[in-house]
Amino acid sequence: MSTRPDEAGVTGSIVSSAIALTRASATITPRRESERSVLEQCLHVSRTGIVVATAFGLLFQLGSVAIPWCLGRGIDRGVATGELGTTVGWAAGIAGFGLALAVGECGMRWWARIASDESADRLRMRISRHLLTLDTGTLDRFGHGDIASRGIRDLDLIKVWIQGLPSYITGMLGFVAILVGIGLLDPLLTVIGIATVPLVALLGIAHRRRISAVNNAVADAQADCTESVEDLLTATSAIRGIGGEAVLVERHATRSADLTKHVLRASRLSAVWTSLPDFLPTLGTGIGVGVGGLAVLADRATIGELVAFTAWMTMLVVWTGTLTTRTTQLSQARYAAGRIAELLRLRSQLRLDLAGRSLPATGKLTAHGVVTRRDDHVVGPIDFTVDVGQVVAVTGPIGCGKTELMRLLARLKDPTAGNVTFAGIDLKDAALEDVRERITLVPQRPLLVSGTLADNLRLGRDDLSDQQLHYACYIAALDSFVGTLPTGLDTPVGERGGMLSGGQRQRVAVARALLRDPSVLLLDDATSAMDVETEALLLARLRHWISRHDTQRPASVVLVSHRPGVLDTANVVVDMGRS
Repeated sequence: MSTRPDEAGVTGSIVSSAIALTRASATITPRRESERSVLEQCLHVSRTGIVVATAFGLLFQLGSVAIPWCLGRGIDRGVATGELGTTVGWAAGIAGFGLALAVGECGMRWWARIASDESADRLRMRISRHLLTLDTGTLDRFGHGDIASRGIRDLDLIKVWIQGLPSYITGMLGFVAILVGIGLLDPLLTVIGIATVPLVALLGIAHRRRISAVNNAVADAQADCTESVEDLLTATSAIRGIGGEAVLVERHATRSADLTKHVLRASRLSAVWTSLPDFLPTLGTGIGVGVGGLAVLADRATIGELVAFTAWMTMLVVWTGTLTTRTTQLSQARYAAGRIAELLRLRSQLRLDLAGRSLPATGKLTAHGVVTRRDDHVVGPIDFTVDVGQVVAVTGPIGCGKTELMRLLARLKDPTAGNVTFAGIDLKDAALEDVRERITLVPQRPLLVSGTLADNLRLGRDDLSDQQLHYACYIAALDSFVGTLPTGLDTPVGERGGMLSGGQRQRVAVARALLRDPSVLLLDDATSAMDVETEALLLARLRHWISRHDTQRPASVVLVSHRPGVLDTANVVVDMGRS
């Protein structure tokens, strides 16, 4: 009977959000979205920042490679010969390249951060907009924790990879430049430097295969742990009242231990991977110093060349570590992009084309032999008409399909047979924007967002005046409550409206729906948490709202309820429990 809090509570806010919140039945289909396409789109968005960061990175690499060369020349041509002017000249060269190094690194880091933030922001908004087009049944297959993990942790992995991409590109060029510089010193030293490259590459291939499986396990464990934390934080007094919090704590402890196990495994693998690539060039440096030292003793090389070689090999150690880190980040980003692409491949079965037929301002809402499925239960066929200006009450036993009917009337899903029309126009042929403007649904458990009462009433509608807000609160029987608040509509409601009672949250949702000025207002047991007196007052004022509406655009109300007081106020009562 009840709908999920996040299903339709905000469909009555702004037209664009209402269109996005069409909760369609969805399936994973092999569309364009893939691991590669997600990464390519991120690169396309941040291409300017990456190019600029890479340019600064080249300046950084120029300074890095040139400093050891200047150092060697300064020793051989200045220090060793006692030439003060030459020594000062090479020292100035080192200072100049050091300045270039500093400017290059600063610019590279700054622009890389801009690029990564821009692409992450675009991807985050894209994921959010896409998820809002999907039905809760599809999203529940992933779990809230899993979705949060994909939208936060996986997105951050892609962001980190993009931020490190300029240093990866320029680092590869610097790596090659160092090997060329060593080759100009001595061919044997070049062989020693190059010998470390294939070993590091082989380690990278082996590591990439192992880290992929480890990342999968960490991501799954992170999703489970996030979900258990959400359950703990949102546990209601009903759960606490039956001692359920102990079960939630135990489940969280189990999932946290599992996450810790997988994280430690990933850390251990990362520690081995980080140390071995650094060790190989260091070993090459030691061998090179020994070979180079013998060459110096044999007058086949100079001390300055040996110093330059040692400095370059030390840089190889650092850059090898950096490159291996970037390789790991690429592997993590590819896996994360695959998980995000899985979400983006979800497609709604609702036709989201806005180019449908326009709906008139008012008209009858009719269900013609509609049939739908709820789990394995078939609901229907249902024939149902809501005349203009009527209050229609729908009742029936739990599980008979009342909520499914309301979702069909609001076109939050399409029937498997039959159709729903407004003013004779099939809702499937109508522009979805028009459907959302004409028909507004308030679920039993509406969603409120963190903020004030006014924030929740407006929900993006900055054009609404305070007078309109107060009038909607009056119709929703919320005015007396607002009047007792010291800050009125500026009173915070807490996380998901946690500072309000269930009945107050329902009345806020009704007021928000009224501000949409719909032709048909659907209340899916949206008065169930109110006391009888407040419910009666709200229904009486809704009658006043309908009659007042007649002078402009006639309206209708459809209520789902079991309460006799609600059924008595209706023009028509539909009992779905009767055959």
